[in-house]
Amino acid sequence: MRTSPIPVLTATLAIAIGIAGCGRDEETPPPQPTETPTLPSPAVPESVPPPGGTAAPGGTIPTPPPMDATAGPVAGSDRSFVAEAMTSGVVEAEAGKMAAEKAGDPQVKAYGDQLQKDHSATNMKLAQLASTKGITAAETIEGDARTQLDDLAKLSGAEFDHAFIERFGVSAHEKTIALFEREAKEGQDPDIRAFAEQTLVTLRSHLQAAQQLGQGAK
Repeated sequence: MRTSPIPVLTATLAIAIGIAGCGRDEETPPPQPTETPTLPSPAVPESVPPPGGTAAPGGTIPTPPPMDATAGPVAGSDRSFVAEAMTSGVVEAEAGKMAAEKAGDPQVKAYGDQLQKDHSATNMKLAQLASTKGITAAETIEGDARTQLDDLAKLSGAEFDHAFIERFGVSAHEKTIALFEREAKEGQDPDIRAFAEQTLVTLRSHLQAAQQLGQGAK
């Protein structure tokens, strides 16, 4: 009995199609192109201010140095006090030096020496204080004060002692004390006011010594 070729052919084709299909299933499909992820732009760091600086776009603005509280504006009355106090102190120091060298009375000589030392020290403190306040305090002697000192320099002995006590004794120190007391009470600058108050102790001791000399001269 002969077998029909048609079924055999059909079966062969089916097997071939099946094998081909299996081959396609095992193949790895090519990777599909994907979109490239967009990365965020790096953040621009803000300016880091250095010590004493302030961050700002495009750079750093330096912070101005702190202002010295003692170098602020000084009232006119305080400036006037500094000028008068310096002039008075310089005159007293020079007169005291002259008395320490020329006086005939040992007590007058000692008084003059004390004036020179105390007023020289006070003048130095006042000059330093004036400098911190931006005040120019003249340390020269002019006008009537210069004339008084020049006239005093021409005298000697008892005549010198009498003139020195009269011009640089009680009345002169009372006037200076009044100047310093006014500044100590009414001064607007705390540092200048404190200087006036502290110096009053020395000025009052000078007044007391001058009063004693005046009593002894009578």
